[in-house]
Amino acid sequence: MWLANKDRATPTTLKRAIGDIAPQFRGYNQQDSYDLFNCLIDTVHEDLNRVLDKPYTEIPDSDGREDNEVSREHWEIFLKRNRSVVVDLFYGQYKSRLICQKCNFISNTFDPFLALTIPIPAYKIIKLKVIYFPLNMAIEGGVQTLEVSISAHASAQDLKDKIKEHFKSRNEVLLYTINRQNRPSEKIK
Repeated sequence: MWLANKDRATPTTLKRAIGDIAPQFRGYNQQDSYDLFNCLIDTVHEDLNRVLDKPYTEIPDSDGREDNEVSREHWEIFLKRNRSVVVDLFYGQYKSRLICQKCNFISNTFDPFLALTIPIPAYKIIKLKVIYFPLNMAIEGGVQTLEVSISAHASAQDLKDKIKEHFKSRNEVLLYTINRQNRPSEKIK
């Protein structure tokens, strides 16, 4: 890519090498970038791992101990099997808390992670642009546009009822188009 006479690079060799190591990435199907990232970084970590003889380890329960103590203990156990520049740069820990529904026993564990997924926020209310075509154009005034705010879980019948209410229509058959603008108006909290 740094050669002056080249204006583009084709990553076919890299793609083929990735497919050789991880068969799920062979071919030209669409792949998840998160899975590819984890696979590549984990492969680099395994190649650079300074721990060659990995000991058997058991992760003890928290037993009501302080989170700092349990977290440090879990991280030290993880490091007994994993030591690389990848661990130094990319890995972290998150806390998992389980509460038994019968006896209320609380168990805290601290699990290593390479990457975190961030959920896309869901919305309670969505806005739809509706173009309404009345049955009798002369009486109802022709094609009209309406922006409707409706629950993200609403049914088609709920939408029809809103349209009929707004235009004061008694028609049982409605002809309309929907143009969803991807413009949420209220986030779930």
